[in-house]
Amino acid sequence: MHTRGDAQPRLRLFAAGPVGGIAAAAATLLIALSSRYGFHRDELYFLLVGQHPAWGYPDQPPLTPLLARLGAELFGSTPTGVRILPALLTAVTITLTALIARELGAGHGGQVLAAGAAACSGYTLGIGHLLSTATFDLTVWLAIILLTLRLLRTGEFRWWPSLGALVGIALLNKLLVLGLLPALALGVLTAGPRGFFVPRPRALLGPLTAVLAALPFAIPTLWWQAVRGWPELTVAHGISADVGIGGRLLVLPMQLLQFSPVLAPLWLTGLSRLLRRPDLRWARPVAVAWVVLCLLVLAGGGKGYYPIPLLYAISAAGCEPYAHWIRAPRQAGRRTARGPAHQRPCRLAGAARVGADRADGR
Repeated sequence: MHTRGDAQPRLRLFAAGPVGGIAAAAATLLIALSSRYGFHRDELYFLLVGQHPAWGYPDQPPLTPLLARLGAELFGSTPTGVRILPALLTAVTITLTALIARELGAGHGGQVLAAGAAACSGYTLGIGHLLSTATFDLTVWLAIILLTLRLLRTGEFRWWPSLGALVGIALLNKLLVLGLLPALALGVLTAGPRGFFVPRPRALLGPLTAVLAALPFAIPTLWWQAVRGWPELTVAHGISADVGIGGRLLVLPMQLLQFSPVLAPLWLTGLSRLLRRPDLRWARPVAVAWVVLCLLVLAGGGKGYYPIPLLYAISAAGCEPYAHWIRAPRQAGRRTARGPAHQRPCRLAGAARVGADRADGR
């Protein structure tokens, strides 16, 4: 949220055509190849429990099993039928990444590069190929990050209810979003715009509205977990014990490997821009949130891929400089072909004299 004296960063036009083309191509490819491998064991589990709807299960909330049931009923109980919805979610993920790049100042080329990078990421292609809780988590987390950036950039109250509703929907899929929220909040408190959280009733109205918007989605599954002694936390403790100290030390290497080592220059550049550029100071909480969430995963023994959605946003911040670098040779070539700017009036004048001589018959 900018102070009154600050000017809001102006958004560029959205590159809807090429971004939509990349998203559609990725979804089409995933659907075309979806039958090359049989069901994953998790997909079989989701299909089974999806036939017994409840507000929760010992290891997760109900959304992913319901998506498995929906996919099977709409498209057939085959690997392809179950995986059409993940492919469509992948298209949304790619589009959201481009929108985040736009939010961070990227023009046409930077947005297309962000969409292309998201489409080529090993993590995108991996979880887009099959139905898992991580598939929906990636999409909804990116939507939450996008609205958080929009809220930080504009300070407009109208984004709070939508942000809260998205958090509530995320809680229907996985309680893991409860780790993202404090990471983002700590980022805002330590590195965000001045005056975003101030102890005034009017300023607290936005977060309160977000909480109220989240409750209708979150209460049923949270209540189911609470009355049963939070079995999902018991499962999380088991995961932490299985990860061990070796797994904790692999948090960063696993993110690099799963997101794609080829894309490392993008997220390193994005991290540097978010932490150092004054004009992107308002978006710095996203970079801080990634660091905080990595530390939480390291301390809690979570899986290394948990913070990866924040890497999509950080990489999106690094796309515009590379897009400019790609455009520079072509722009230089066009300027060379036209000649130096100070020579153009002389050329025009010379052409005019030649034309006048021909008109006079000389």
